[in-house]
Amino acid sequence: MANDVQRVRSPRYPSIGLPDALDLLGKVYKKNHTYAVPKEAVIKAMGYSTVNGASATALATLMQYGLMEKAGHDYRISGVGLSILEPHGADEKPRALRAAAEAPSLFAELLNAYPGPPPGADLLRAYLVRKGFTPAAIPQVIRSFLDTLELVRRESAGYNSESPPQQREEPVRAEPVQPSMAPQPMYSPPPPAGPAADLELNEPNLSIRGGQVRIEALLDFDGLTQLEEQIKALKLLMKPKASTRPTPPSEPN
Repeated sequence: MANDVQRVRSPRYPSIGLPDALDLLGKVYKKNHTYAVPKEAVIKAMGYSTVNGASATALATLMQYGLMEKAGHDYRISGVGLSILEPHGADEKPRALRAAAEAPSLFAELLNAYPGPPPGADLLRAYLVRKGFTPAAIPQVIRSFLDTLELVRRESAGYNSESPPQQREEPVRAEPVQPSMAPQPMYSPPPPAGPAADLELNEPNLSIRGGQVRIEALLDFDGLTQLEEQIKALKLLMKPKASTRPTPPSEPN
């Protein structure tokens, strides 16, 4: 009977590679800049007409890479996303790309497992089978990961060959984003019930102000996983530089 058959679902993974995700992010930036806007405005900026399964998945993927973040009930480009779109130096974009690539937990695991040359499709397929991925999902996971890995390696190679060594230790600066110009209400009603509300309730809201991170969230298990991924990306951005202050000379006796 149909009720006796349980649907097998693969673990969570980005539905598209980082290059395609950045194409969508560029469209959002061109339309909305860094303003916090409703989900419907982000969806339309990406090229979708309505909020549906495909458009919600695309937005969720940008969130998985840490390219966008929640601002109350609205969405805006994150510091990682802005560092990629508008880098201030030769080192900032490669570092932000690496942070975005490592934000999804699966990709961080794969990058740690294969730190050398890109693994072959057969090797990745065997790895993913043991992680519980379905045969139908594996080709898309492999394509998304290899596209992401190729972009990160290409940008990192260009930076390493052109940038002076003393500039490579500078961390990525998380640029503050402009707040929405519209007045914010004192109280925002909860999101409507139903499938469309899952994205609102299960995604943490992280914001950076003055070197501190503010977190607002109502999370289930998947939301906690995403929060871990976003915190990992933020830690890479906010890692302080080693002090270069010279040691003062000692006074003569």
